[in-house]
Amino acid sequence: MRTIILVILAIMLFTSCKKSSNRFNIILSKSDFVDSAYINIDFLCVQSVDSVFFKVIGHKRFKFRDTIALSDLPNGDYELAYNDMIGERIKKKFSLKGSEQKIVKIVFDSIGSDKFYSKIPFNNLKNAESYTIEEEGGCVGTMHYQYKIEKNDDGYYLERLRVPKRLLKPEEVKAVQKFESELLAIENKDLCMSTGRFTYKIISKGTEHTITDNTCNWNGLENLMYRLK
Repeated sequence: MRTIILVILAIMLFTSCKKSSNRFNIILSKSDFVDSAYINIDFLCVQSVDSVFFKVIGHKRFKFRDTIALSDLPNGDYELAYNDMIGERIKKKFSLKGSEQKIVKIVFDSIGSDKFYSKIPFNNLKNAESYTIEEEGGCVGTMHYQYKIEKNDDGYYLERLRVPKRLLKPEEVKAVQKFESELLAIENKDLCMSTGRFTYKIISKGTEHTITDNTCNWNGLENLMYRLK
């Protein structure tokens, strides 16, 4: 009898100590499908009430659509916390139980830029008016880019260096609006001080508004250039 009791206790001890086979996958993604550049993460953490199972502090580079796979997680409640592209802390809570597998997609370039749509120069342009946005910067060599938007009765016209002025298509209008709203969203976000960071000037009605990209993550202009061909 004593032997049977010892065997039962051993089985119970083994079962209680055995790790659960819960799995948790984090997919690193972006909302802009044309942006396949690396994602630089300065903070990401998966933890329970009393344990940390994965943590990134400081700038760590991941490929677009990389997956962080965690396995053998015990049953319980968890929290996933990370900083998005402009340094805002995002938190997600989840639970794991009974050999469960969860997949969470993190959209790093979702930065809440919609609230800036009413403030962008494009949406405040009156008929027969125009404005210019200039960009300068780069690590290896200084790059320069600019575009001019003019509004007329028949629509919005785009003018660039060495490119003839032309009427913007509806999908291109949306691309410009997206770029300008994101540009306002990254203003004063001091996340890195790279010597190759880009500076933008919004020139309108004789005034200049300067914005420096200190995110080391935003690829708004490249995405815009792709959509404007």
